[in-house]
Amino acid sequence: MWALLAGVAIVILFVVFVLFGAGGGDDGGGDSTTASSASSEGTVAALEKAAENGKREVTKASLSAVDGGDATGVAIFGRVKNTLALQVAAEGLEPAEKGEGYTIWLAASPQKMLPLASTEVGEDGRIGAQVEVPTEVLAYLANETFRDIAVTRTDESQLKAALREATKAKEAPAYTGDEVLRGEVTGPIVGAADRLKEQKSGE
Repeated sequence: MWALLAGVAIVILFVVFVLFGAGGGDDGGGDSTTASSASSEGTVAALEKAAENGKREVTKASLSAVDGGDATGVAIFGRVKNTLALQVAAEGLEPAEKGEGYTIWLAASPQKMLPLASTEVGEDGRIGAQVEVPTEVLAYLANETFRDIAVTRTDESQLKAALREATKAKEAPAYTGDEVLRGEVTGPIVGAADRLKEQKSGE
């Protein structure tokens, strides 16, 4: 499985679209190596409100500061055109220094982390990004291989080195960075594999 995770990580890392820029919403945006921090006020609240106003229950993670601070965020899975996307909003973060960034991970434990995207955080302390992810991510959530979304403050050179080593070894990249936000993924997709098995066995 680790070889597959490494391949997925390399394919999707840095494939990021700006959610709160021009166009926004389902229109998506152009490819970028980093995501721009959101400039609009209340981006976390706005994203949560949009999810609540939807007609269906969403699969999401409410993100809290691991150090008990004021930083907060939300990550919501959805579809943009014909692709699976993860919408992420966060605020109250420390601005990234030169050579640093913030990395969004699908997480099970410190030894089992799958990087999804990397983004900078400016003086406003915000993240507002829409990340294209492979449909395999839904399978990982459905069978509960991964249950959390984590955000780390990362040294970019260390992350790139970890990705290079993972590519050579054909395994998942080593976890790197200082974790600042984490939240459990909840919603209809989580545990769906077991529910489907139970349904079939009861037929």
